[in-house]
Amino acid sequence: ETAKPASPAAPRFDRAEARRLNNLASSLAAAGNRSQAEQVFRQAIAADPTYAAPHYNLATFLRKEGRFDEADAEFWRAVDTGIADPEMTIVRSALDYRERGQTQRAAQMFSEGLKRFPRSVPLLLNAGVFFGEQGQLKLARDLLTKAVELAPDNPKAHRNLAVALEALGDTAGALKHLEMVLQLDPGDQAAQAELSRLRRSPGVQ
Repeated sequence: ETAKPASPAAPRFDRAEARRLNNLASSLAAAGNRSQAEQVFRQAIAADPTYAAPHYNLATFLRKEGRFDEADAEFWRAVDTGIADPEMTIVRSALDYRERGQTQRAAQMFSEGLKRFPRSVPLLLNAGVFFGEQGQLKLARDLLTKAVELAPDNPKAHRNLAVALEALGDTAGALKHLEMVLQLDPGDQAAQAELSRLRRSPGVQ
């Protein structure tokens, strides 16, 4: 009887070692030892490629170094391997790019995030505001409309949609959503002021 070929051994990941190396790399990065920090982050990933933390920390490190393509590749590996609170992590990373003046990178991060989490209200809200700031008002309206559909009791979603609708010339739509803000949060004085201003607009019945 011929012996069956041995099954390939499952890869052996060492989470404890990966965690230790990740912590060491973070300390090295904080101390300004950049080349060694990067090397140790990569050792942490090699010890356990399924551990999200070193992917994310290496991504953050590479972004600070201006190595954006490499940073984004590691960032999405962190998301794929299970980073905590991925939707808000994507939002924070996109807004970090915006703060750095990398608006195209920010747009790409929001767009990729929405492909992965198309029903994420935090992503829809923040992406809607971002694209509105960039002058992409119809895209902003569409994203914020979806946020309102998914979270009809979220006053921030209605408020942001009202801003986008007014910018597009839809005063009636903006009024409707500001009224919803005040139904949900009657003490919102800023929304009340906006509503009063819009009601005085020419052509408003």
